Amino acid sequence: MRDRRVLEQLAEVLAVVRLPRPLTLRFAGCDGTSNAWYEPEDGSVTFCYEYLADLRKAAVAGKPGRVTLQEAIDGPTVFVLLHETGHAVFDLLDVPILGREEDAADAFAAITLLRLGKGVALRMLRGAAWSYFHEAHSRKMDESDYADVHGLDSQRYYNILCMAYGSDPDYFAAAVKDGRLPPERAEGCVDEYLQAVFAMQKLVAPAVDRTAMERLRVKHSKRFSAGAR
Repeated sequence: MRDRRVLEQLAEVLAVVRLPRPLTLRFAGCDGTSNAWYEPEDGSVTFCYEYLADLRKAAVAGKPGRVTLQEAIDGPTVFVLLHETGHAVFDLLDVPILGREEDAADAFAAITLLRLGKGVALRMLRGAAWSYFHEAHSRKMDESDYADVHGLDSQRYYNILCMAYGSDPDYFAAAVKDGRLPPERAEGCVDEYLQAVFAMQKLVAPAVDRTAMERLRVKHSKRFSAGAR
C-alpha cells in the first residue's frame, strides 16, 4: 500500500472538497483490533493494519474468480476509507442525515468512485462488492448483526451493485445479466442513484472545487487506461 501510495492518491481525490479544517488519513497498528473509523476529536480516519491483513486473508482464501486478487484487496480497502471519509465530510460540513448515517456513508463512497470514471469504479466497486458477498456467506449471523448500525453484508453487496448499475445500466449490465442483481431491484436502481447524486449535489457539492474535480477525473481515467494496456 505504501509503495503504491494508496493514501496519497486518496488524499488527492479528497482534496477537491474544501473542508473547514484538515482531515488526516492513516494506516496504523491497532493492538489487535480489526477496524476502521473516523475520529472527530482530532479529525482523522484510521484504517487498522489488522483490518487490511484480514481483507488480504479473506481474498486469498476466498479465491475471487472473476475478481482479481488485487481488486479483492484494494476494492474494500478504498471503499471503507471513502466510507469513513464520508462520516468526516458529514461532520465537518454539518451535512444533515435523514436515515442511517452508515448507509449515507456507503453512498458517499460509491458516488465518489463513480465520479472518478467507470474504469476506476468498476475495479474498486467490484472488489468491494465481492468482499461483502464473501463475508456474508462465510459466517453465520446472530442478533448482533441485525442490531448493528451497519447494514447486513448482503444488503451492502446489493446496494453497491445497484448504485453502479443505476449510474450506467449499459456499462454495468453484467450485474443483471450474470444474475447477481435481481431484475426487480435493478428496475429502481437508476432512481436510487439519482436520488443519492441529488443529495450529494445539494449537501456536499457546494464545497467541491469543480475544476479540480474534473482534472482529477481525467487524470484517473488516463491512469486506468494506461494500466489496462
